[in-house]
Order: sequence, then C-alpha cells, then structure tokens
Amino acid sequence: MGFIARAVGRRVAKVIDDVQQTPEGRAAIERGERRVALVQVAAQMAGSGLDDDAACAALRVRLPHDRELVRDGINYLGALRISYLDDRAYRLLTAAVDGSSVRPIDPAVREQFLAEAQLGRMSLDDAFAYLVSLEPRLHDLLERRLEAPGSKRNGFRFSRSEPQLVGPLADSPHAVVNTDLARGVVVEYLSVRRDGRQADQDPTPFFERKRRTFTGTFRVFGKTQPSAQN
Repeated sequence: MGFIARAVGRRVAKVIDDVQQTPEGRAAIERGERRVALVQVAAQMAGSGLDDDAACAALRVRLPHDRELVRDGINYLGALRISYLDDRAYRLLTAAVDGSSVRPIDPAVREQFLAEAQLGRMSLDDAFAYLVSLEPRLHDLLERRLEAPGSKRNGFRFSRSEPQLVGPLADSPHAVVNTDLARGVVVEYLSVRRDGRQADQDPTPFFERKRRTFTGTFRVFGKTQPSAQN
C-alpha cells in the first residue's frame, strides 16, 4: 500500500507540475500571488494602530487597478471572518472599494473579536503574561521547553501526552485562549526566549511585529468557530 501511495503521489505531483508550466497555469499562479499580496496589505492595515477611517484611507491608495483581483481578495477574506484580524481586513477592504464607512464588528462576535484585538495590541511580553494569567500552566510548559535538549532547533508542538493549552484545539473557558492568535503569541515568545532575548525589550504591539509567527486563521475540522456575518 505504501508503494502504491507513493507512486500515485508522484504521478499527481507530475500532473500538477505540468499544469503549472502551461501559460494558463502560470497566469493562475501569478494571479494567486497578487491576491495574496493584496490580502497581506489589508491584514497589515487591520493590524495597524490606525483607526478605521485612517486605515481604510491608507488601504484605498494601495489598491490595485484590477477590480476583479480586488473582488477575489474580498471573497477570499469573506470566507475567513472567524478572527478579529481577518474580519477587520475584510471590513476595511470592502469599505475601501465601495467608498463607504467601515462597518462595525458583527455583534454576534464582538466580545471575542475585541478580546483578540486587546491581545494583539499588547507587546509580546504583555500578551504572553496575559495568556498565562488565563492559563497558568503555560508558564511551566514554556520553561520545560526552554530547558529541553535541542530547544533551539525544535518548533513549538504539543505532544500527544500534553494538554492542548492554547490555540484552536484548546478547550479553555476563555475564548481568546482558543485562538490561532494566542498560539502565535506563545510560539513567538518561545522563539524570542530561545534566542536569549527578553521579550520586554520590544514594546511593539504583537499585531505590528514584522517577525510575528501569527499569519492568519487556522481552521479546525469538526470544531465550530463563530464567524462574522454582517
């Protein structure tokens, strides 16, 4: 069975590679890259400390002339509105395109998204300390990881024997702990500590850190997450 799976995998990879070499395939790849670039700009504005009006205005002047591409970006973000950052990027982008006011956060997810916004606006050190205040076991877990052999080489992963303390697979009574944002804070905090740096030396809000490990929404099959619908 392993041999058959590998053979099928190689054949599928070759078909994909062949398609990518066609003019249509290259055009699709280029368009996808441009869409990603647009989404990243919208996310950058969403994570900035600018208010809605200023962030929308800054985004509007950076929009590409290709309106179909912009609509692709809107549709892409519209399917990811289960986090504050992605939802705000969507709300800013739609307002920038339509020339309208930025719509408010959907009341159905307002409490959770504002909790994410509060966490993302903290410095890395403060954000981690806040998560520890909600889930004290994180502190001991991180210390164990730092003391483990090869800690500078190994990524942050929960083993099967460890409880899922943070991230979409966690089961905390505090909704913000169960987010990809919270996991991103923990991963980056561990990375900074591994390098021998102190996180409190950088007051930059987590959303605005250029090297942040949090890059977007992580969906979990079988787990319902609240989504903005307005």
